[in-house]
Amino acid sequence: MPDGIADNYVDDYFLKGLVHKNSFPDLSYPSMIRETLEIIHVINTLTCFLVSFQLLLDNDYEIETFLVVTIACIFFYSTFIWINKAKYSFYGMINDLKTGVFLAGTLLFLTPVLKSLTVAYSTDTIILLVVIFVILHLILYDYSMVKKPLLLENITQSIGSPTSLNAVFFAAILLASRLLFGFYPLFRQGLRNYSQTICDILSVVTSVINLFMVLHISGSFALFYVFLVVFVSLISPWIFIYAYQFKKQNSANLNLYSDIQGPWDLPKVMQYTSIE
Repeated sequence: MPDGIADNYVDDYFLKGLVHKNSFPDLSYPSMIRETLEIIHVINTLTCFLVSFQLLLDNDYEIETFLVVTIACIFFYSTFIWINKAKYSFYGMINDLKTGVFLAGTLLFLTPVLKSLTVAYSTDTIILLVVIFVILHLILYDYSMVKKPLLLENITQSIGSPTSLNAVFFAAILLASRLLFGFYPLFRQGLRNYSQTICDILSVVTSVINLFMVLHISGSFALFYVFLVVFVSLISPWIFIYAYQFKKQNSANLNLYSDIQGPWDLPKVMQYTSIE
């Protein structure tokens, strides 16, 4: 090493090419709450599905009631087409119709088959399988899907995680021997692209509707549902921001306990005033 150059000297040109870990953007609590609404949407969809199944199983509502819900879903899809009519093409509509016919036909034809295959299964076994695949759907779901551009020329490409979709489809098919199931993530994606405010209002409305539906079945489950929604939408963003600020503060102070260290870091040479 030439005289006058420190042992731990690193050229400035090399330092400019490094990605700095201490650049922490500021987080806003209201914006974090809005980011959690997509998780609430997924929870509400699954809750509505499972509660509807239980209501039909208990004969609390007639099948005609859910026929009205199906018509409402068709209205939602028509609204989705109207929102994106400037970008929507006839070819994309044909692809969507083929996809819808395929999915509906799959459920329609597999329902009697699965009913005969699962006739020896107990209800507890079916419920356990449904719970497993619902949890798998929640874990693998692409929650950033609504932020991506909607591919109207081939709407099936807009689905984020095929594994998550297949898991919830299998859970739906297990219960399709008793109930037909559908969901609306693509409608939310188009609605968010049109207006995020309307999409946020839809989250609140669906949460209130689900709460009344769950209350009709069990007060304990309704309390758990309220806790889950409040925790995901209000408490978890606060916990994340608190941990984020803690990380940001300790990283600024070079706290070794909160800063990830590795061979990619610059060496930290201890300075000694004397050698004993």
